Amino acid sequence: MSPLRALVLLAVLSSACALGVAPDIRDAGLVVDEWRVTRDAGVPDDLGFPDDLGAPAMDAPAGDDSPAADLGDAPDNGLLLDLTLPVDVPVVVDRPPVDLGCGATPGRTCAPGERRACGNCGTQTCTGDCEWSACAGGGVCAAGATRTQPCGNCGTQSQRCSAACRWESVGGCAGSGPCAPGATQGGGCDPCSQQVCQSNCNWGGCGLRPGSACEYRAGRHSRSCGACRCGLQFCLGSCQWSTSCVSCCTTCGGCL
Repeated sequence: MSPLRALVLLAVLSSACALGVAPDIRDAGLVVDEWRVTRDAGVPDDLGFPDDLGAPAMDAPAGDDSPAADLGDAPDNGLLLDLTLPVDVPVVVDRPPVDLGCGATPGRTCAPGERRACGNCGTQTCTGDCEWSACAGGGVCAAGATRTQPCGNCGTQSQRCSAACRWESVGGCAGSGPCAPGATQGGGCDPCSQQVCQSNCNWGGCGLRPGSACEYRAGRHSRSCGACRCGLQFCLGSCQWSTSCVSCCTTCGGCL
């Protein structure tokens, strides 16, 4: 190997080492660019640069500008030096997605586990999907609200909603009557009659009980019957009129 070839080979190898590029072995030969140098050509211990190179080694033959003309043809069994820089190839790594937080996701405005008030003393909790749950644990009224409710017999009761959103009574039942509408009682009436509580929660007058045809009145209650003007029917203890018409007349039209 000529000193010039050895110098070129050394320069190329130095550049490859500086770039961290490993040579590519092809066809058992060494190719630098388009120049080939044989693998078995030795590199002299002393390159003799620059005085020992000699003029003939530095000058290329006339009429040939190719570097290969000076280096000569290298045998085919040379080593290939690939100076191409390596290209970074993305590596796919199997790992769970990075949680950017609920605030970074459009439409999601809460953090899992976060709680907030809702409705009447209710609570909403942020789910793992960064969405508010339905309102839970709510009360029946808004704290501080008031209302009047029926109580007793036609009475009224004032109520106020507590801080726990539950109705609480204030004071007693006002205006309650003696009876509930539709209730009944004897009330000193005839055994065949009764009192009925009216819609204003007060007792009405005596009236016949359901199924009664008459008031007994201790057996003295009667009515006229038959063709004779003296004929009578009496109210029995069953609260029904007697079926017989009793007459105290000797002849029709005359009475004893």
